[in-house]
Amino acid sequence: MNSKLEEDLFGVLLLTIIVVLGGFGVYALFKTITSTGKIDHCYVDSISGMTGGYEVVGHRSWRQDAHLGVANSAEDANIILLNSVVCSSVE
Repeated sequence: MNSKLEEDLFGVLLLTIIVVLGGFGVYALFKTITSTGKIDHCYVDSISGMTGGYEVVGHRSWRQDAHLGVANSAEDANIILLNSVVCSSVE
């Protein structure tokens, strides 16, 4: 009898996990499809690796971020950020 109860509990647990993961998947798909792709905000990010430098990035919710420019110094990256038409129109 214990074996049957354990099998039932395992089945319920497995079904619950599948439903929860499926729900997250449907939510992520819905958010991706309904997102407008507009840039929410811009920021400067440092580039790691041998070349180094800084990258100006425009963040888009539920989409891949837009890469707006690359600079060798933080000051140059800030200039790109301030002069960017895309970033200046962000509310």
